[in-house]
Amino acid sequence: GTPHWTEYYTRDLDGTHRLFEGALGVSFKVAELPMDESGDTKYTYHMMYDAGGIAVGGMVEMDEAWEGLPCHMMVYFAVESCDETAKLVGSNGGRVCVPPYDMPFGRFAVLEDPQGSTFSVLQSNPDWQPPIY
Repeated sequence: GTPHWTEYYTRDLDGTHRLFEGALGVSFKVAELPMDESGDTKYTYHMMYDAGGIAVGGMVEMDEAWEGLPCHMMVYFAVESCDETAKLVGSNGGRVCVPPYDMPFGRFAVLEDPQGSTFSVLQSNPDWQPPIY
């Protein structure tokens, strides 16, 4: 139930990199990450690192598939069971926007509270570690 990861979704990677690097002192490295366990399909992900080289978040470029959605930040909360948390949100007045889904880093879901705010939950894969630079 604690914040675990943060992602920023933007249409202006260069401008957002400059802003975050200048204002927050973070750095970015581009990684090609697998979409599934097979590793056959990859996506470009901009890993965000603190001054000590520890991964603290990431950035995704929004393309035409994101049409109609504004740029935004997504907070991921750590949970023991992604499926159970999604069920609880649904039974307590919230909504499951993206059902629980497996990625190499863990199982996640995008949820919405009764007021319409979105957030994600992540059941981390203990065997996956983000690259450290």
